[in-house]
Parts: sequence; structure tokens; C-alpha cells
Amino acid sequence: MLSNRKIKLQARSRLSSHWPLFAIITLIVFVLTFIINYIFARKNIIITNIIAFFAIILMNFLSKIAFNLSIEEEITLENSIFDLRSFVKMCNYSIMIILLYNILNFMVGIAAKGSDFAGFISSNHFVHEGILYIIAKTGGIPDILFNIFLLIIYFIMASYIFCSIVLYKYVVFSQYDQIGPTNTIRFTLKLVKDYKWRLFSLIISFTGWFILSIFTFGIGLVLLVPYIKVSIAVFYSQLLKEKKDLLAKLVHK
Repeated sequence: MLSNRKIKLQARSRLSSHWPLFAIITLIVFVLTFIINYIFARKNIIITNIIAFFAIILMNFLSKIAFNLSIEEEITLENSIFDLRSFVKMCNYSIMIILLYNILNFMVGIAAKGSDFAGFISSNHFVHEGILYIIAKTGGIPDILFNIFLLIIYFIMASYIFCSIVLYKYVVFSQYDQIGPTNTIRFTLKLVKDYKWRLFSLIISFTGWFILSIFTFGIGLVLLVPYIKVSIAVFYSQLLKEKKDLLAKLVHK
């Protein structure tokens, strides 16, 4: 298994001349997501989840392009769209993500009880105002500390969920027809077992670039997101080599 530094180096190599085109596609996806969210945001929880569903599908389109680049394929419309089987699995993935995070929000909301953190975690303040919302809306130091503690717990649990299932889509993109939706989930969990921290460390290593992107009013994100996604795709391909026996057992069942 390559080190994270070498994985990122390989990702940059795979991107190389494709980076400008991937950045343009990323910008289009961002704009579409923003328009959908702007039109329908803050309606109700059902609308919010529907928006999240389509946003995940759009972002998975970027992941498909990243996967293709990781196996040294060109960016073309033909190999970037989902076939019907893959699309159904990606819909399952989107629903699974939404359900898991709704359950997580609900659990943290119960833990928060009357705390304003419950409102924070279920609102758009989570994205727009962050921890400043907690500090501004609480009554004193004990409340602030309690809510910050809950926020830390939330991020730890959310990160664990993300690192557990994020490779699901790359398993789908690999098109192992022998593996059904349920086995795809099982295989993903087994694949990432003992490597969640490595994957988390890889993602966290982009924090500095993310902060710099904020200072470009988000413009830098259209360059950063392709870099992150291709890096995760390369991580997946390296993990497959590391656990090739696991794949062989599943495919030849």
C-alpha cells in the first residue's frame, strides 16, 4: 500500500492535463447544486432530503470521473455516465447516506435535549455559521462547552460513517456484476476495515488547501475537489491490490 503522500502524487499525475476540464465540470455541478438548493432550501425536511439526494448523485458523477482518471481512462461523456445497474446502486448509496446522517442528527438532537445545539445541527446554520452559531446562541460558558463537546462527537461519528462507506461508489464503478447491492455494502466495509484511519488522514491532509480555497471565495474548490476525489479513487485502487484475496473470494462465490 502506497503512503498517502505517494497516493496524492499519483493523483496529481493522473489529473495532469485533465485538471482544467475536470475543474470546469466541477464548477457546473456546483452551480447546479447551488441553484437547486437556492430554489428549494428551507422548505421542510422532506424537500431538504430530496435536495440532498440529487446533490449526492451529482457529486457521485464527479467521483465517476475521478475513478476513470485513476485507472487512466480519458474524460468522456460515454464513460462518465452511469449505466442503469450502477445508477440504481448509486441511488441506494444516496438513500443510505441520507438515512445514516438523519439518524445521526436525531441521536445528537436527543443528546442535546433542550440545548440549542439540536436546532443548530438540523439547520443550515451548520454550513453557514458553524461554531460561531453555538457561541452566539448559548447562555454561558457551560452551555458553550457542552455544545462544542457535542459538535466534536458529531464530527467524529460523521467522519467514521463517511470513511466506512465512501468507497462504496468506487466498488460500484468497478462493475463487479457478481456483487449485488447488499454484498457491495459488505464488501466495502470489509475493504476499508483497518484502513479507516489511513483514509481519514488522507482526507484531512487537504485541510490546508481547503482553507486557502475559502480565501479565494470558493473558486479554489473547483480545483481542489478533483484533486481530493482522484486521490480517494487512487486510495481505493491501492486498497484493492492490498486486499485482492478478499475481492477474489467475493467475485468467485
